[in-house]
Amino acid sequence: MVNPTKRSGCGWGSVRYKGRKLDTYKMMWFNKQKPSDSKEIRKPQHHVMKKAREKAEAKAKSDPAGETEPSTSTSKDQSDCTHDVPIAASVMLEETKAPETTSLRRRPIKYTSLGQRTIEHDQNALVESLSFQTLGKLQPYSITVSSNCLFLMDLHAHLTSSEVVGYLAGTWEPLTHRLTIERAFPCRCRLGDKDNALIVEEEIRQNMDKAKLSLVGWYHSHPTSPAQPSLKDIDAQLDYQVKLNLTKYHPCVGIICSPFDSQNTQPDSSLVLFMALPPEMKTNSYGMPISLNYTVMQEPFLTQDLLNEIKWLCDFCFGAPDLTKFKETWRGNMANLDKLKLSLSNKLPSDQTDDRLINYVTQLINEADQGQ
Repeated sequence: MVNPTKRSGCGWGSVRYKGRKLDTYKMMWFNKQKPSDSKEIRKPQHHVMKKAREKAEAKAKSDPAGETEPSTSTSKDQSDCTHDVPIAASVMLEETKAPETTSLRRRPIKYTSLGQRTIEHDQNALVESLSFQTLGKLQPYSITVSSNCLFLMDLHAHLTSSEVVGYLAGTWEPLTHRLTIERAFPCRCRLGDKDNALIVEEEIRQNMDKAKLSLVGWYHSHPTSPAQPSLKDIDAQLDYQVKLNLTKYHPCVGIICSPFDSQNTQPDSSLVLFMALPPEMKTNSYGMPISLNYTVMQEPFLTQDLLNEIKWLCDFCFGAPDLTKFKETWRGNMANLDKLKLSLSNKLPSDQTDDRLINYVTQLINEADQGQ
C-alpha cells in the first residue's frame, strides 16, 4: 500500500510488497550484485553477524507476522524484534591506522566524484554527507537524542587514540515517525579481540532487554579525522539498515564522533548522525551518505546507569597503550583534559550544572595518570 502521509517523494520508501518496503528488496538485490572485489576489501564480518542475519532472514520468510503492517505500539512493546541483531562490534574488529597518519590523508571527498566501485578505491576514504534538504526531500523521521547518551559517547571517543565502537538503543514510534535514542552501550573490548566481542555483545543485548529498549543504531569514533563516513562506513550502514528491516520497518542510525578533528578549532567534539541511501538499481556505485537532523533532550538527572557505564568504561580503557595523554597540549595553552571537560559540559543532565559529574570524570583520569 502507498502511505498517503509520506511526503519524501521516494516510491521505494512508500510502496510495500508482502508487508515490506521495496527499499528493503532493493538493498537485498544490491548486496547480492556486489562484485567479489568490493567484498574482499571490506573488513570481515563477525560470525555472530552471519548467524543473526540467517536467523532474521529465516524468520522473515517463515513468519506470517512479518508480512503485516507495523504495529501501532512503540518499540518498547516490540523489543524482541530488533535488539537480537548485533551490528556494531564486527565493524571495528581489526586494528585501525595510527591517528597521526590517517589525519593527514582522510579528507572528505565529494560523493559525486566517486563514480563506480573499483578495487582502487581506498575504503578508508571519507565522503561528505549530503542532506535531505539538498535533495529536495523531507527527512523521513524525526530524531531525539538523550544528553546522557551523547555524554557517554563523547567520553568514550576521548579516552583512546584508537577508534571505538558501540551500540545505540532507544524507541521507535511508527505512527509519528519518531526515533528516540536513549542510551549508548560502549563495546568494552579491544580491537581484534573476537572472542571477547561475543561476550560483550551478549551482555549488551541483555542490558537492552532489561531496559526494554530496542537496537536503533551504532556509533564509532574518528579520533583525529572529520566526522564524515568512510566508504567502509557507508557499506556497513547499508547492511545494518537491511538487517533491522528484515521483518518490519525500523530505522537504523549511525553516529560518528570526532574528538580531536584537526579541522575543528572548537573544544566540542564534531558529531554527525547519518544514514545511507542505496544506489540506483543495476548500478555498481556506493550508497549515498545522508546527514540527519536531530534534537537533544537534556536529561533531568544523572542516572545510575550512566554512572556505572562511566566507571566501567574508564576502568577498561585506563592502562591501555593507546590511552589519550590528557596532560599533553591540545591547542594553545589548553590541555587535552581541559578540552574534554569543555566538550562534556555541553552534554550534562540538568542536575549536574555544578560540575560534580565533570569533577568525577576528572578524578578518575587523574587517578589513572598517577597509577601509570
